[in-house]
Amino acid sequence: MNYLIKCSKKYWSILIIVFLFVIFCSYILFNENNVIIPVHDNLDEYIDLFKILKDNNLFFEHNVIAPFLGGIDRDFLPSELKIYSLCYLLFRPYLAYHFAYLLRIVISIIGFILCDKYIIKSPNINITIMFGFVYALLPYFPHQAIGFSSLPLLFAVCYKSFMRLDLQRIVMLLCSGFLFDFVFHGMFICGYILLFFIILSFVYRRIHFNSLITLVIVSISFLITEHRFFGLLLLKRIPLHRIEQVPNYSNSVKQLYLSFVEVFRFGHYHSADMHYLIVYLIVMFAVGYILVDIIIKNNKNLKSTFAIIFANPLIIIVLFILINCAFYALDRNSLFRGILTSLVNSFKGFQFSRTLWLNPFLWYFSLFFIFSKVLSNNLGPTNKAKDVIVILLSIYLIIRLFLYPSTYNEIQCNLFKKNSDFTFSEFYSEKLFNLIKHDINYDKEDKCLCLGLHPSVAVYNGFYCLDGYYNIYPLETKHNFRKIIAPSLDANGSKYKDYFDNWGNRVYLFCDEIDLHIEKNEDCNPVELRIDIDEFRIAGGKYIISRVPILNYEQLKLSLIKKYTDNASPYSIYLYKNF
Repeated sequence: MNYLIKCSKKYWSILIIVFLFVIFCSYILFNENNVIIPVHDNLDEYIDLFKILKDNNLFFEHNVIAPFLGGIDRDFLPSELKIYSLCYLLFRPYLAYHFAYLLRIVISIIGFILCDKYIIKSPNINITIMFGFVYALLPYFPHQAIGFSSLPLLFAVCYKSFMRLDLQRIVMLLCSGFLFDFVFHGMFICGYILLFFIILSFVYRRIHFNSLITLVIVSISFLITEHRFFGLLLLKRIPLHRIEQVPNYSNSVKQLYLSFVEVFRFGHYHSADMHYLIVYLIVMFAVGYILVDIIIKNNKNLKSTFAIIFANPLIIIVLFILINCAFYALDRNSLFRGILTSLVNSFKGFQFSRTLWLNPFLWYFSLFFIFSKVLSNNLGPTNKAKDVIVILLSIYLIIRLFLYPSTYNEIQCNLFKKNSDFTFSEFYSEKLFNLIKHDINYDKEDKCLCLGLHPSVAVYNGFYCLDGYYNIYPLETKHNFRKIIAPSLDANGSKYKDYFDNWGNRVYLFCDEIDLHIEKNEDCNPVELRIDIDEFRIAGGKYIISRVPILNYEQLKLSLIKKYTDNASPYSIYLYKNF
């Protein structure tokens, strides 16, 4: 008993995490019909694709057409060689989503423990574990959450690999491709390893083979796990819809500065790190203190002062945070983009701004570094007060997770539920759509369009949709779909013309009277649908699954089959069919 009490005092962080883990699992497993999961870039994307892959046995298939966006090469859909993807192969979507959530916590804590072991040498393991826990729960882009949470792990392994490579580290580096998506994280990881190779080779005045071999191993890992993506890019050479993307760039120097300052202080919703206010202030204060201290001690030797400043670990980390913020701002500058695309046309549609996705780890690693240094210093009588302050700040970081209003903060969404929020089961409404499929004896080759409804709902429920939401697909698919929705986009004052033509990730049946970001209790007033019905038929379209009544359905030569409702669903579905 005494041993357990002693252990609980020594490893109090584990008790807190286990307690929260039990609450989390109980809520998820026994409250499925009430769990809120954010819709934007989440329920409306990816989850339906994993279900397609599993239901149609396409996870490991090659040279086949997937029933998505009217039929596209399976290679466009997510790689099967990712831990996140495999969660959906092993479990049904609801459990897979939350299993991945738990997995990211485990990976993050392991990563911070390795950072501590290899780099920081913190005197208190509890602070290390708490930082791993807090970092894992940051509300960043859900489908890349395992990638975000794996950054501490990869950083620790690369750090040691730069010093000495052994079999264990080589194996760990080879696993990196299974954790990260190349487009979202991988290319920037490889870019930074290359940068460190150049810097280390310059510093040591010889080729730094360890960092070069690290880069080669990580690159091989991505080539293996992203074989489909590189096959499309290098072998099939299918033009992608992204080459037509024309983001809203600015050539204003003021806007460049404002973009930089904004993300430096507040971050970005895709990579929300919640570093403002406490993390930001502590890190900035520490940097200021270090700079003043170095300048005072070396005021007579300018060269020595600069050398010491840029050798300080915290200064280097903050410098990389600034560089990532600068890339984000430059990526939204028309002059910078114009120079890039003129040099390499392939950069059109490429987003350098995602270097910002490395900043959440850098902010929290900086704070972890500061806390560890403070705890390591002996301040005599104030030691206990110092320890209490650090622990209270760590607990504050956890509490803030429950309150922070973010696009992807599921903890906050479930604590403060709104009537307009969908639960997982409400959003997909499987019972309602199974009723529809049974009623019409649905043939899985019959193609559909959705109106006033995210296509992911229909796709998830086994409908073969011409529309959908995805960030990479054939340019030809975009052009063919535009023919169908041309009457809507080309009408005077169309609010979705530029949205589709200049971006196009959402391949939707647009209607000016219907908002894209659909809420649960939204009014569903009748609308007039503008569509080229002949192009719809040419594309193989048979059904329109609508959340709103279509006023001109007879003029479009459609027939209303039935209005479908279900007590457990927030939708009323009007099903229309081609004559």
